[in-house]
Amino acid sequence: MPTTRHEFHTDDARLRTIHGKVMAGESLTREDALALYKTTDILALGWMANSVRERMHGNRTTFGAAVELTAHADGCAWCGAKNPREAAEAAVKKLPETGTVQIVLGGHPEIAEEAMAGVMEELARKKPGVAARAVAIGSQLSSDEKRVEFLLQVRAMQERFKCVDAYAPRVMPRIGVEGVFSSTGMQEMKHIAVARLVLHNVAHISASWELLAMKVAQIALRFGADDVESTTLRSNPLAEFGPKKTFREELVRFVEAAGRVPVERGESYGAMESKVTAGRLQI
Repeated sequence: MPTTRHEFHTDDARLRTIHGKVMAGESLTREDALALYKTTDILALGWMANSVRERMHGNRTTFGAAVELTAHADGCAWCGAKNPREAAEAAVKKLPETGTVQIVLGGHPEIAEEAMAGVMEELARKKPGVAARAVAIGSQLSSDEKRVEFLLQVRAMQERFKCVDAYAPRVMPRIGVEGVFSSTGMQEMKHIAVARLVLHNVAHISASWELLAMKVAQIALRFGADDVESTTLRSNPLAEFGPKKTFREELVRFVEAAGRVPVERGESYGAMESKVTAGRLQI
């Protein structure tokens, strides 16, 4: 397994304390997580996140595509429902009878835990042929405090349900400003690194090439991410700018250029033995 090649160094006293906890495998507190968000030493933050990433996964980087199935129809199901359980029942009805569904958490952190419980129970009762894999998405939150609170909720849900295989820290477009995103590349790296350090019980941290752009997603693989997600691997959105290769080939090339070993994932983030079509349920 690869090791970090240079010693940890920072002038931020808070990070030195947190570094000791990270190296000892201790769970970080709310105050620790806030200190990570507040620090300006992005390289020290990335060093710690990368050390955890390599301790857990080495150079292995999984990638895969998913077909998204959303709970939103005629407005937001979660906002319009009388309660999260009602919304969970309505959303599960949309799923096929068999296959793998990625349950996407985000947008409504205040009801996420109850909604997750509802989805798990509904799947067990009504769709026993569907295997659930949860991917948590932290959508646009207005402060570091709220982002940390959401991470701690995800960590608590994993402790309770043991079903969150991956976390994808995404920042969605600003409301009313089409195509304008609310964060910079540096902030996105911070989201990924803090997630890797706080979510010690979640196996995988995913970087979305669509939202980050491929070159930034490469950097994310050195800031704690060990998975690259995409909505499709069949088309090549980069073809007009270069040789006509499949996007899968381009993705493999980008992962290898980042010094990582690309592995196309199957249903459980392992090496893919057969092609899998995954639904995605957003709550």
